[in-house]
Amino acid sequence: MMIVNQLGRRPATPGRALGGIPGRITAVAALAGALMLWGSLLPTAQAQPDTGPDNGVARYGACLAAQKQGELLILVDESSSLQDTDGKAARVQAAKYLVQTLGRYADRIQAKLDVAIAGFAESYVSEQDWTPLTGATAQHVGDALSTLASKNTGIDTDYWLALDGARQALASRGSGVGGADRCQAIAWFSDSKIDFTARPLTKPYAEGVPLNSANGVAETIRLATESICRPGGLADQLRSRGIVMLGVGLGDAARASQFDVMSAISTGRGLNGMPCGNITEPAPGDFYRVSNIDDMLFAFDSLNPEPGVPQRKGPVCELQVCQEARHDFVLDRSIKSVKILGSGGTPGIVPYLISPAGQKVELPNRSGPVSTEIAGTPVEYEWLSESSQTITIRNTGSPDWPGKWAIVYVDTTGQHPDAVSRVSIHIITDIFPVLVDAAKVAWRSGQAVKGLTFGLADGQGNPVKPATWQALRRCRRCWNLMVLNRFRCWCRCPRPTSANPSTPT
Repeated sequence: MMIVNQLGRRPATPGRALGGIPGRITAVAALAGALMLWGSLLPTAQAQPDTGPDNGVARYGACLAAQKQGELLILVDESSSLQDTDGKAARVQAAKYLVQTLGRYADRIQAKLDVAIAGFAESYVSEQDWTPLTGATAQHVGDALSTLASKNTGIDTDYWLALDGARQALASRGSGVGGADRCQAIAWFSDSKIDFTARPLTKPYAEGVPLNSANGVAETIRLATESICRPGGLADQLRSRGIVMLGVGLGDAARASQFDVMSAISTGRGLNGMPCGNITEPAPGDFYRVSNIDDMLFAFDSLNPEPGVPQRKGPVCELQVCQEARHDFVLDRSIKSVKILGSGGTPGIVPYLISPAGQKVELPNRSGPVSTEIAGTPVEYEWLSESSQTITIRNTGSPDWPGKWAIVYVDTTGQHPDAVSRVSIHIITDIFPVLVDAAKVAWRSGQAVKGLTFGLADGQGNPVKPATWQALRRCRRCWNLMVLNRFRCWCRCPRPTSANPSTPT
């Protein structure tokens, strides 16, 4: 096998292994998600160039899984317009959700992930220095994010200074494994386009153009945009180091045009077609336009590298659980846990979790985290807004775990017949791609390395035996047939053993 060593340099995006049949999550689908970085990992497989859709989050997550270290900079707008557009600081709640999910992800892949928080308005301001992010430290990082709720008095929205400050902060972290670029991403949030307040001040990228001069603001906006998006400009400088841009813009459809520059910086081409920079393949990152707290939560959920099915929408039931509003997902014993972000779209709509045996548990709106159970399976949930919540179920060995589960939203008031439910489902398994005898391989950035052998390991680094992998490969082929032909297909895979407790059944 030959592969070019590009760890930390925007590896090709895998295909979406879970596409095709909404909601059908099997061991094979979970495995496909775990294998998304490399595709087929049989030692005899030939590496192929990616031809599927590119995805910044997938590249970042794959890089973390490979290098086992990296950084995330959370960059948040602090301009005064937020007093009107986000008066309840939903951006803070959504960012807290992001660090919680990424902390768990870092734990699962055993990666050293550091996070820093910065704000921007008329300048770049470091709000929280680099801090290890784990499931245990996520609360501490969330407390630091809470301070951003009141930081909404800035008089500019200066993308240039924001991005240059972010570039310097990430550059200070040095090189990655073997001298390669580090796994780094910027998750940045803004509610507006580049803008300035007229005053007797000149920006560093607009020499000779005071903001209070005739057309000073308009000319400074032009020069800032040009300096960011010209060939070799600030956007290309970030991209050349493999830094993934993950942009979230707060504004309704009427304000979408304001995010042409922000989306162009994030993806290489703006919502209205504006080009930005020369380095646009693969796409530099992702951009999400949101208009409310639920949109923000789902956008930040999209930054979670955990395997999952595409976010999907559906109807709600009136007064009682109904068949037509089910969001189904199928589990087997290899799945360790499932995390769901869901929303009924409006207050008064309540989720119900349904087990394969048909047992139901209501998840009503309560303050703070709540624990309950269904069919011997523990359930933890928390309402994040008046209409959205996170739900986690964990595999504790209950005989009722395998099978078709569902999440259903019920309008308990009967007053919202047109309400739309929305879910994002992440499945957690325990199988990862690994390079066999990695310690004996010398890597250099950009080098073509031949004769590599890849295998599988569980979360503790224990190898999954070849015989097991061959069985899983047969199951994966069966899953591919399901996706392509949309028919029901069952595969027989080895049962868990003491040597391979994570092997799917």
